[in-house]
Amino acid sequence: MDDHRYHDGCIRNIVKEIMRECNAKKIHVNKNFVLFLTQMLLLDPNWGIDENFFQQRENVQCFVKYVIEKIICKQDSVKVVTLRMQFYFTCSIQNLQYIIDITRMDIKNRLKVLHDDILAHDKVDNRQNIDTLYKKIIYYICFLSGLGNPEVFRVFEEVRVALKSIISDEDLKDFANKSKNEKCIQLEYFMKIVSGIRLFNKYCDKGGQGITNLPYLVAQSLDVLKEKSEDSISFIAKKVNLLVIAVKKSYSFQSSYRSYKMCLQNTLRFNESLRLPDIHYMQNLLVFFKQYEMLVKRIEVHLDVIFNRCDSTLNEIEDLMKTIYDTVYMKIGVLAEIVFPLFEKLWLFWEKFQNETFVIARLNEIMIELFAFSKLTGFHKFDITVTPTHESALSIDNVSVNIISFNPEIKVIRNCISQYKLQYLGFCCWMLVETDGGLIPGNTKMGIVKYHGRYYAFSCYEAYYMFYKNPSMYVNGVLELGRRHPELINLFHLQQDLQKCSNTKKLMKAKLEIKNREDKQIETEDSQESYIDPNYKWNVWDLKREVLIQTNLLRCKTLSTQTIKTNSQNNIRTQTYNTEKAVACQTPQDITTQVPKPSVFLHGLRSRKDDKQWKIDLTLFEDDKECLS
Repeated sequence: MDDHRYHDGCIRNIVKEIMRECNAKKIHVNKNFVLFLTQMLLLDPNWGIDENFFQQRENVQCFVKYVIEKIICKQDSVKVVTLRMQFYFTCSIQNLQYIIDITRMDIKNRLKVLHDDILAHDKVDNRQNIDTLYKKIIYYICFLSGLGNPEVFRVFEEVRVALKSIISDEDLKDFANKSKNEKCIQLEYFMKIVSGIRLFNKYCDKGGQGITNLPYLVAQSLDVLKEKSEDSISFIAKKVNLLVIAVKKSYSFQSSYRSYKMCLQNTLRFNESLRLPDIHYMQNLLVFFKQYEMLVKRIEVHLDVIFNRCDSTLNEIEDLMKTIYDTVYMKIGVLAEIVFPLFEKLWLFWEKFQNETFVIARLNEIMIELFAFSKLTGFHKFDITVTPTHESALSIDNVSVNIISFNPEIKVIRNCISQYKLQYLGFCCWMLVETDGGLIPGNTKMGIVKYHGRYYAFSCYEAYYMFYKNPSMYVNGVLELGRRHPELINLFHLQQDLQKCSNTKKLMKAKLEIKNREDKQIETEDSQESYIDPNYKWNVWDLKREVLIQTNLLRCKTLSTQTIKTNSQNNIRTQTYNTEKAVACQTPQDITTQVPKPSVFLHGLRSRKDDKQWKIDLTLFEDDKECLS
């Protein structure tokens, strides 16, 4: 318990430091949002922040810098918008009872002056003072109960008659003489009884001026809000389906030795202009819209609960009306001890209806705010064009393959799948880990898997095969993913699992890439030099002709002859002479020019009181120089 308190104190100190840095940089941020964010990020023990807070200043400074630069300063990024939406919805939906209490308190605060005036009114010695006190109580009852406007004469008269039926002038004098605490209790009691009487009169068509048909308005509001939520879900479903197809087409299977993995494609099949940041943006956008869909569905659940409560309350009001009617019908007088508790109970039932209107109004505000968050993502500015295809976004493989298991820890279920609650909202955990947060729905037609009491769906057989080889690795891989992407913690409800492993820094071992080797033989062609034989003869008859000629040579004689010597060697002397010749060349003559030097005199700058000054040009040109010389 002490460690838990110390950890909370550590978080509060970190939040204070973050807020101090934000104020210094003039960054406006909600302190509760910073607390919400810090609690989720510190589920990762790799930050190195634990109960030894003061000995880990460097880690704390790194954490504060990360929160400010990567999250708070990027309020419009899709991941931060998702976190802000989660924080807003968590604070709003968990405090619905607080909304009722604060609304009631606000009404009482608005009536505080009138309430204090009634408590301070202690003089009822004449008729005027009695009527004044009656009027103040009537106004207070009308405003506090919300049953009509006392400025309307018929409403005022109806409340006055109902009030005088439960309190006489003498009782009013006794009321004025009581202490303030007793007056507060008595005034609250008057309001309940008078309101109950007026509600019963409306039921009997004998009064109820200014009282709206609240059950009808509540039912109509529920129908409108239900229709609005269904339209929102339909809008979100189209976006989710489009993004799922886009993310799915951004990756392709790559098989290696007895394993598979997902890799980004070099060129996207549906849009070649998209790059890696755009793919990450689509994945984050898919997380946002899926979270948006889940929150709207939670609002629908609250609407169904309100509808059932209102229906039950309306039945109770009908039964109570009949009970009161049977109690007072055809009777001149009824004991107050019998009928007043019934009127008080009737008002309490009506008050429940009023409280439901406060909740419905709050849920409508939440719906409007969630839609405003969707605009901050900039989805309408991001163009995703996917070619129509017969493939469904709900499965990565159209062929239904039955998965089997020989592992006693893994059980395959194929029947009554809808009654099981799937982990990760039915998304494939293998795809989550392989694509670093890509939401690809599982294909339940193959069956689902039960592992350690939890149920998992897979998008294809390859995903199941990899999970089957090492299920704990991919379960821990999703937790590791939640540490890096805090927006997934609330989406997949990972907080309890992350708290259990808060002392383990590494949940998933790094994969060892197996290098495939294969023996191959390569044969090259012989590169011989080309040569053409000039004596080559392709005709056989030419060869025969040569053979005949050489055969005839055998019959010939060999004779030798000698000629007279006709050449001799003679010495011949030659002499050279110097052929050098002096040659000169001349370059053009250098000629220079001189421009006149500008000279200007400003006359009248000194010893003059008027504004007559003028400029005299004293520049001498070449002609002027010759004249002067």
